[in-house]
Amino acid sequence: MSLSEVAEVTRGQLRGASARRGADARRDGDARRDGDARRDGDIRFSGVATDSRSTRSGDLFVAIHDGGGGRDGHDFIAAAAEQGAAAALVSRDAGPAGFPTVHVGDTTAALGALGAHWRRRFDLPVVAVTGSNGKTTVTALVASIFNAGGNCLAPRASFNNQWGVPLTLLRLRESHTHAVIEMGMNHAGELAYLTGLARPDVALINNVAPAHLAGLTDLHGVAAAKAEIFRGLGADGIAVLNADDRFHDFWRAELRRLKVRRMVRFTARADGDGDADIRAARISDSRIQLDIAGKTVAVDWQLPGAHNLANAAAAAAAAHAAGATAARIGAGLSAFPGALPGRLFTFTGLRGATVIDDSYNANPASMRVALEHLAAAGGARIAALGAMAELGEQSAQMHRDIGRHARECGVEHLLCLGAAGESHGADDIDAYLRGFGGGERFDRLERLLARLLPLLDDNATVLIKGSRSTDMSRVAAQLKPSPDNSTAAASTVAPAGSETAAESTVKTPAPKPGGPPC
Repeated sequence: MSLSEVAEVTRGQLRGASARRGADARRDGDARRDGDARRDGDIRFSGVATDSRSTRSGDLFVAIHDGGGGRDGHDFIAAAAEQGAAAALVSRDAGPAGFPTVHVGDTTAALGALGAHWRRRFDLPVVAVTGSNGKTTVTALVASIFNAGGNCLAPRASFNNQWGVPLTLLRLRESHTHAVIEMGMNHAGELAYLTGLARPDVALINNVAPAHLAGLTDLHGVAAAKAEIFRGLGADGIAVLNADDRFHDFWRAELRRLKVRRMVRFTARADGDGDADIRAARISDSRIQLDIAGKTVAVDWQLPGAHNLANAAAAAAAAHAAGATAARIGAGLSAFPGALPGRLFTFTGLRGATVIDDSYNANPASMRVALEHLAAAGGARIAALGAMAELGEQSAQMHRDIGRHARECGVEHLLCLGAAGESHGADDIDAYLRGFGGGERFDRLERLLARLLPLLDDNATVLIKGSRSTDMSRVAAQLKPSPDNSTAAASTVAPAGSETAAESTVKTPAPKPGGPPC
């Protein structure tokens, strides 16, 4: 893509060394795709970046400022230029003198316009995925299916918001045979915008659970906001619905309102809808069976839990809707390597303890799943938890319920990280502890680790989980065996009640676990 094309698409103004060359280029005719003949004098770029640290030679650097008090990309244009950026998309004067720029009113909106413009150049099946839980896993599973004999574009990490979706779309190339786009949201209107950029052929809602309630009031508000993903479907678009979800009928009504005529439904319950197009069942710990429109496929399966069986059914349904054969679906799912980092990812940690790293994100539904996964473990069960964000007025009650569930699941030690004054700190953590009937709260990572490390041995299993904003991945990183971590663990021998071990605001004995785990 050329810089003059960027200016045309975004209705921006070329400045710096690009202004004269861009004006000349526009007189030469319409913009052309990368790989076509280069127009004399125009600046062309090979990629798009919003982080100066990952900017590569020839990239267009987009200076993002979200207005929320975070970092302003305009302050890093010089750094991007040093990395080899060819030009920058900006909303104010910044960067080295004479550096090629396109000035726009809003760089976030301009990035979205570029992503939508680039997507329209490609004729290939595009699948869009959303849901309260499991959307990143389902996206990766769909990509694995399409990569069985193809080349699927998929997001890097969880690029699922107003910046990540257009950045993913801008990575489309002629070599891609399919694309799968993950879409997240925390307020109404967000998915309508994202699906409008991607214009998917297939749109999937994996499920709805209590998440982002602060911006959407209640579960019905979440379900309605999720249904916005269907607005991007064209006349021949296909909606994929979870027949097991309580909002299944609501979404069907929305599809009728939107005049979306084609639909694929899936179930992962033994007593699920018998008319569902895709049905999934577990055969053993390492194999599942899929019924795909009447064809039965056995799949080698490495992901634990009933929720991942549902994720397999969802991915199969989306791929089936996009034209994948049953054989290809089975091959792609069998090739999937296992749990993704931060999503029930299990490893042997310091002192031989089993660590379940589910730190990627959290809401009440996924927290229950994780605790029930911990309950299946033998030996001592430890939960290191951060708060669950964006739960609105119901937050305290939901945290109490999770604390109670942790006790029911046989957790012996509940260690929580959250400081007073944080947006979801002490109050939510104290609600965990009240529900649990004990446990400890720590205001600093070091203090939590000083309490946790002496509890670890080869008989212990520790679950690590919290919303992304709590960054509980820091705990998981400290429990991975390494020379530095092993040295720290060896030196952490202070008794649990000592000042060195911890300074917790609340510290009461947990009830002795009794009865079978949940």
